[in-house]
Amino acid sequence: MTKAKIIDVADAAGTKLTDALRAAGGSLEQFANCIRKPIELSAYLEVHIEQGKRLVNSSIPIGIVMAITGIYREHITVIGEANHAGTTLMEDRKDALTAASELILSLERACLKHP
Repeated sequence: MTKAKIIDVADAAGTKLTDALRAAGGSLEQFANCIRKPIELSAYLEVHIEQGKRLVNSSIPIGIVMAITGIYREHITVIGEANHAGTTLMEDRKDALTAASELILSLERACLKHP
């Protein structure tokens, strides 16, 4: 990231990143001096709020990450059969949305049982 790349960056409310940097006590003029080569770093601190309310609800002022969750995705195809709703009996329907809904609810139950 360079000074030139952040000069016009703003959030959805129109607040410029440079203004936020100044408000936090930073200086755009010194931005270039803050850039480090990877070889110069042995560790870094990543500040964010992904714990949600866990820390607040437990009256814990800070959390130290000991592990992270990997992202895992699957592509699932649920097959159904389009049919006329008025003449097809419920027991004869093969509704993909109903099957997908049951699948999602089962996954939710599993995640709640084994967080």
